[in-house]
Amino acid sequence: MKMNKLKALEKDEIELIHGKTLELLEKIGIKVESEEARSLLKENGGIIDNDTHFVKFPENLVLEQLKHVPDSFTLWGSDGSFNFEVNT
Repeated sequence: MKMNKLKALEKDEIELIHGKTLELLEKIGIKVESEEARSLLKENGGIIDNDTHFVKFPENLVLEQLKHVPDSFTLWGSDGSFNFEVNT
């Protein structure tokens, strides 16, 4: 099945969302309930608040990890009958 390319946002809108996302991850973070996950994130550069269980991600850490995202990957439906490739 061929998927048509959908363009919903302009480049400057994508850059704005990306910048604000980096800011939120660095200043607020995300709540991670799993102690094991928090420990793993801390080992890899996350900043942990053990009282609130929030993990903050410095911008440089996020940008470094984005370098490891594959060029493409395949999403599959639950029964395997549907799939499509996502190009990053």
